[in-house]
Amino acid sequence: MKRFYLSLILISAGLTACYEPIELDVEGAGSLMVINSFYTPDSVWSFSISGLLHPLDSGTGHPVNGAEISIWANEQPIALQVTQEEFIYKTDYYPETGVDYRVEITAPGYPEASAETRLENFGSISQPVIAEDYEEEVFFGYRSYWYPGSITISDPALLGQGYNLQLHAYSTYYDEWNDIVFPEDWYQVGLRTAEFTDFNLFSNSIGGIILADYGFNGQELHYPFNIEGEAWDARDTVQYRMEFRFLSPDYVLYIRSYQDQINTTENPYTTPAQVYSNLEGATGIIAGYRREWFYLN
Repeated sequence: MKRFYLSLILISAGLTACYEPIELDVEGAGSLMVINSFYTPDSVWSFSISGLLHPLDSGTGHPVNGAEISIWANEQPIALQVTQEEFIYKTDYYPETGVDYRVEITAPGYPEASAETRLENFGSISQPVIAEDYEEEVFFGYRSYWYPGSITISDPALLGQGYNLQLHAYSTYYDEWNDIVFPEDWYQVGLRTAEFTDFNLFSNSIGGIILADYGFNGQELHYPFNIEGEAWDARDTVQYRMEFRFLSPDYVLYIRSYQDQINTTENPYTTPAQVYSNLEGATGIIAGYRREWFYLN
């Protein structure tokens, strides 16, 4: 009986005891900016800037207001006019190739962020060639057909560069397989690699075919691709163009690490991949690319 009363006393004390909240001192805790900017010489330099509550925050972030952006070109400051619309900060400056840039971004309540970046004027590409006749294939009973094409890439041996090839359609284009109608604007349509090589990369972040210059560095590459038959059959009424991007080394590192993270996310037995960032005091990427368009009709 005494043991029973003692148990009741202990339980009662535990239920009525006072407690104090404990705050964990997590290293690096505090607000953090997420900055992403993929700049190109044919567009004004823009930045997507969002904020996370702390490094462990898994939310989508929120707009950062009152950010100030400074850019130096070859150590000389650039006078900027900057406008903000929610997450996007848009400058009035067109970046150039062959220039060493330093970007600094400050905002109330966040650490100062900085990055160094450079885009070379590298590479050349030939006019794409597309065959007049299609090729058929059957996969698990499903018939499809593709028009073979090719491009020729050459560059001055800059290891770590990359390339991105996309096909766009303009006007009202109907994709019966995906039940999508594209309005009066440029949209990506069916394009795939014709063969797998050591320098093929694939990424959901920008679409199209992505190549890395590890396998043919400094040499001329004759690269084949395929265009989806049902897309290309509409060429009499739809305008097509092929966009070719020359990617900077930072861009390539970002794409490779981003794809590695996607590939390891659903596998509990692999070590999570860290997405590449060239920023100090923040997370994200500032990387450049140069692009050319070829109209195919």
